[in-house]
Amino acid sequence: MKNLKSHNKPVKRQIKKTTFRILTQGDVRMVHCLGYMMARGKDAVCFYIDSYDRAYISGSTESHNGCPVLYVSRDDCTQDTKIEFPEFPGWRFHCGGEGKTIAVALVRRAAADA
Repeated sequence: MKNLKSHNKPVKRQIKKTTFRILTQGDVRMVHCLGYMMARGKDAVCFYIDSYDRAYISGSTESHNGCPVLYVSRDDCTQDTKIEFPEFPGWRFHCGGEGKTIAVALVRRAAADA
């Protein structure tokens, strides 16, 4: 049997990054102010953010600019860390995970209201 060679070159996947701003530094420390985008569509975006300890999203609101603001907490926390995503005005928090790497999903507010 012949050795077959593939003419397909491996594709390097470039992961898009988004920045967030720490509005209130609470007990949860973030590794950096970057989110690693895993999926992005017209009305939804999913990415990961990193903290030094296991943490979760305890709540959400929006800034005066209409950008999503998340409260990052952990079980023994006395003050949540509050972060804002300035790249996404008009979007809202949809769901999130927990761990040292926290999954975050945002949806466009107009799509969520439709």
